[in-house]
Amino acid sequence: MTGRQMKQDAPTALAYCPLLLPVGDTPTGELLVDFEQLGVVSVVGDPAGHDGLLRSLVAVALASPWTGDTEIVAIGVPGVHPAPGSGVVVPDDPQAWAETAAVTARRQATERTRSPYEERIDGLVGDTVNRLVIVGAGHAGVAQHLAGAAELAHSTLTVVSGSELGAEYRLVAGPMGVGWWNRCRCASTWIWLMRPIWVPSTSS
Repeated sequence: MTGRQMKQDAPTALAYCPLLLPVGDTPTGELLVDFEQLGVVSVVGDPAGHDGLLRSLVAVALASPWTGDTEIVAIGVPGVHPAPGSGVVVPDDPQAWAETAAVTARRQATERTRSPYEERIDGLVGDTVNRLVIVGAGHAGVAQHLAGAAELAHSTLTVVSGSELGAEYRLVAGPMGVGWWNRCRCASTWIWLMRPIWVPSTSS
């Protein structure tokens, strides 16, 4: 494929990994995490740190060139407010929204025979909405409700929560930066991986 062909195809090309997002910098470069493949991620550790990390995830998801077909939802993320044209959904009633979203995600997961990633690889485009839901620490119940649907095979829902969900995957915020912890692969240990890219809150 030539460079010209790539430019022609780019506007209509499918992003295979729409939730491949940067979470910080390592000594060797930017660290990208494919949140869609993880399904549910808990952000734990220093409260001020994970608020900033959640804000930064909203920002990088909105800025990413390959998240165009993904709905970005923020619930209780400090400093993130609804604004016309911002591209982020901030539900007025988080509990009601979560209940509806979970029911929809569960239904879609049971109807699908392949994951959204597998369908994108085959060039299939449907009317199913993929969602990234970033939930602040003050809405643990909402996050837990959504997590059950996000963990299903073939789910179109991805949840990043500022409260502990007992999830397999965690980002650990602390004064040194952000650490990555995988309960199954690393037992009870984790290491600092990166400098944070936290976005400070500019409003209460």
